[in-house]
Amino acid sequence: MDVYYRNWNFKDKNASFDNVESYSFDGTRTENVNVYGLKLVGGKTIYLTKKDKKLKPYLDVYAGLGFRHRDESYETRNGTVNETYYIYKKDHFSENYPTPQVGFRLGLMITK
Repeated sequence: MDVYYRNWNFKDKNASFDNVESYSFDGTRTENVNVYGLKLVGGKTIYLTKKDKKLKPYLDVYAGLGFRHRDESYETRNGTVNETYYIYKKDHFSENYPTPQVGFRLGLMITK
């Protein structure tokens, strides 16, 4: 099981963005995005050489299910959001959703 937190942000930066999905902004921008998550995975380790060697390269394959909460805050000053001018505009979005987890990891095990 993994529990994680991620944050990305910037404050009072001139920024411009135009998206084909009909969202755009241009102005002085402050953004803060927090992501909290939990994932539960299971898998198998596959040795790529014989098990009795001192250096054993291996491959871990795993799959599972996770849950993510995302909290976003956006402030735009003296600029446009979706082609409408604002002196100040603050948007806040929050969402929860399940996340499928699938992956692999290569490693090197050193034994005595």
